[in-house]
Amino acid sequence: MVLEWLISGMFDGDPEGEAKANKVVEELGSHALTKSHDRHISMKRAREIGLKVSALEDNDDLQEAVLTVHHACIQTLSETRPSSL
Repeated sequence: MVLEWLISGMFDGDPEGEAKANKVVEELGSHALTKSHDRHISMKRAREIGLKVSALEDNDDLQEAVLTVHHACIQTLSETRPSSL
């Protein structure tokens, strides 16, 4: 599914899109390389494996919006009591 999304999304129209998508899936899907699903991947590394990423810091409005949502989620989660089942 991820391979199809990369081909039809990020690499749409790229004549090498399928090969690039395969490289990304191979890299990110390798347990030996990533160790766990939530392991951090730097922007530099993401670009090295072929992902098209933009720095959040390059767009002040987008950064402000993302941080607002992030802070709202953190605040909500920290102030929400677990349900007692």
